[in-house]
Amino acid sequence: PVSFDRRFPKTGGGEDVDFCIRSQQHFGKCVAVPGACVLHPYWDSPLKQISGWADGDVLCLETLPLSTFRATPNWIEIA
Repeated sequence: PVSFDRRFPKTGGGEDVDFCIRSQQHFGKCVAVPGACVLHPYWDSPLKQISGWADGDVLCLETLPLSTFRATPNWIEIA
């Protein structure tokens, strides 16, 4: 079975990418569930969330060195 890696911060960031890649490796695919709902109870502070998200993305790059990540600029990069 595949579960979320607890090394990722609870604020989010990278854990979803890591989960999907490992699911794909284990099961051969990763599927979207349009009716799914995710609750992020740790988003009580925007700065804490952004900091945790950045930490998680760095961890994702470290744990998945053979993967390529592409993202458009976010609001903090274009502000």
